[in-house]
Amino acid sequence: MSLPSDARYLDQTTKSIGVELNFGNLILYSSGCFGVVSGMGLESNNFRFSNNITLGKDAQGRIIPIDYGEEYGVELSKSKLTTTYLNIPLLFQFNLSRARHNRGWISFGAVCGMKLQSYTKVKSCERGIEKNFNDQNISNFHLGFQVMVGYGHMGFMAKYYPQSIFKKDMGPNVQQVNVGLVFLLND
Repeated sequence: MSLPSDARYLDQTTKSIGVELNFGNLILYSSGCFGVVSGMGLESNNFRFSNNITLGKDAQGRIIPIDYGEEYGVELSKSKLTTTYLNIPLLFQFNLSRARHNRGWISFGAVCGMKLQSYTKVKSCERGIEKNFNDQNISNFHLGFQVMVGYGHMGFMAKYYPQSIFKKDMGPNVQQVNVGLVFLLND
């Protein structure tokens, strides 16, 4: 849960946030209190950097930090990396009761995704807002593990992607962990 020494510049603030919206849920199998579900969803993550940097590339195309203080003499008020993936989960779900409403549930499985977009954004008084949609060497695909526990229409979720968010040898080896709340809108 800590950054490697060559990636300390990626330290994040508490304002880093991710949002996932699942649409098109599909029940593949259901029997009693057990089911297998899939679907499709969009996952967007905002990695807010605590340092005065943005991401750039060296001569070999590897990701490096660009220090705005040294490079431009500017203090950033915001610096972030945003990634958006189209995800397809495959989850095993256990309902702790046969009652339709107000039941506990546990869901776990795998999620794979394809990158739709990534960009960096910096904001300063002197330079305004700058977005860079050039390739940040973010992996085109990701595969992770997810677990959710809840009661009724609310729950908690944890997701872990064991591979680096950057392409192999094109950036630091850092993994993504998401933890948060789940709100179910269907019955």
